[in-house]
Amino acid sequence: MEEETYWRQRGKTQWLKGGDKNTSFFHAAANQRRRTNSIHRLRDAHGNWLDQTEDIYEWIEKYFREIFSSNRPSTEDLEIGTAALSPRVTQEMTDDLLQPFTEEEVTNALFQMSPLKSPGPDGMPPIFFHKFWNILSKDVMKCTLSLLNNLELLHDLNRTVIVLIPKGNRAENITQFRLISLYNIVYKIVSKALANRIKPILDKIISPTQASFFPRRLITNNVLIAYEVNHFLHTRKKSRKGHAVIKLDISKAYNKIQWCFLEKVLLKMGFPEKIVRLNLLCVTTVSYCFIMSGTQFGHISPQRGIRQGNTLSPYLFLLCTEALSSLIHRAEAEERIDGVAISRRAPPISHLLFADDTLLCCQATKETMECIREILQCYGKLLAKKLISRSPLPLLAAISNRTSRIIYQPY
Repeated sequence: MEEETYWRQRGKTQWLKGGDKNTSFFHAAANQRRRTNSIHRLRDAHGNWLDQTEDIYEWIEKYFREIFSSNRPSTEDLEIGTAALSPRVTQEMTDDLLQPFTEEEVTNALFQMSPLKSPGPDGMPPIFFHKFWNILSKDVMKCTLSLLNNLELLHDLNRTVIVLIPKGNRAENITQFRLISLYNIVYKIVSKALANRIKPILDKIISPTQASFFPRRLITNNVLIAYEVNHFLHTRKKSRKGHAVIKLDISKAYNKIQWCFLEKVLLKMGFPEKIVRLNLLCVTTVSYCFIMSGTQFGHISPQRGIRQGNTLSPYLFLLCTEALSSLIHRAEAEERIDGVAISRRAPPISHLLFADDTLLCCQATKETMECIREILQCYGKLLAKKLISRSPLPLLAAISNRTSRIIYQPY
């Protein structure tokens, strides 16, 4: 039984769940995944091949140590970047957030987890806790409720093992690998219970321009709006009053979130101090090591970033993107930015957010583009990163060539 569970985890074959079990198919699927996910060599920052295991270990640890090292933004930059945020958490929301966590919430958090996905560093997947909950529940409840209600998080519970999974068949550079975080199931229960507590109010405090990770919002809605805006710009005749569309993509966006920035955003939006402290406790007590071919190596105590794969992380990231959205909305209110209205009765669209991707839409005037630059520079300082458009040239539509040459400056 133990061996069958092991191979089912390795096989990752969902459509045979409940069907054939310990067959040659599962062994073949697991072995193929192992060959695909193995790292035999990597290119370093200079493009040189690293073939020795020790060199690969050293390069991986060095790369991520730099990623998680913080260039803390100044107090002035934090104040300027979050100045447009206003309190959105009402007293009723605060009362709900500050209710003591209950055993029912802990139980729900555990049984919402997929049984065989992402085991902890000890190798125990959620199914272990599901099967033996009648035995483990008392100790797990005592630990998790102490963490949630008394803010007593043990650093040992937040140790995380990072596995690098290639995004394609021929991954050569470290940027072509996806990070999968394996962390303790007890910590998962804590973070999921907290996420479940925050989730119901997000729809009321996050701008409608953000469409990701919400149960009542679909990212396809923003896709359709973006398509309509693009169609409008390409079918409109050239005129002096043109429009620009700029696409932004922040690489390693989760890893760039500064903890002081996250704290500032939560406080600015009106979250109670206890919930802010609990969120920061979940984020800042983490430590990382890596695993490759069954061998653990390295140790990193990060100074910034939120963990990918954590239930809580997407919601914290969306709250941070509200700083950018609020800066754009304030510029609109001050009539420094005019969005794109595809008809007389349609509301102007100034920006659309797709999680960590952003589409900016504005009138193509020199003053407007300067305002956009100021906003991006301001937000970039909060992430300690210069924001750059994915393409070097913003899309200028419905505008004369002479005007586009005057307006355009590289981003």
